Amino acid sequence: MIRRTVCACLTAASLTFAPGAYAELNGRVPEPGMVTMADFGAESCLPCKAMAPILKKLDKEYEGRAAVRFINTVQYPEIAEYFRIAVLPTQIFYNHRGEEVGWHTGYLDEGSIRAKLDELISAAKAEKEPLAFGYWIMQAKISGVNSSSL
Repeated sequence: MIRRTVCACLTAASLTFAPGAYAELNGRVPEPGMVTMADFGAESCLPCKAMAPILKKLDKEYEGRAAVRFINTVQYPEIAEYFRIAVLPTQIFYNHRGEEVGWHTGYLDEGSIRAKLDELISAAKAEKEPLAFGYWIMQAKISGVNSSSL
């Protein structure tokens, strides 16, 4: 998959962002170390308006676990160009490592957003935690404990 991050684009000599666009995204898309959903839209877009309360609600509910960001492509067209946004709204999902893992164009309902965020959060947790049972058996063998007693 293609990995697009703000840091990479800000150092590219061929593309410069207006100061407001830089401030809007700097360190926020994708959010470092966190699952992120970036929603590219406009205040004049009807599906975007319908999604706005959902995005605000989910951003609060997932605080500390996932970041939900809205980027106004009318206000910051250079950002839309950089991310190659052709349809509004467009959602891009990033895993906790900042890798792009999914795209969706058009209206996306709350249940679908939750499912994707939960999937990415679970994957991040699984990656960070050792495989519990296998880990303990391996530790028992190393320390000489009989694994059948576990």
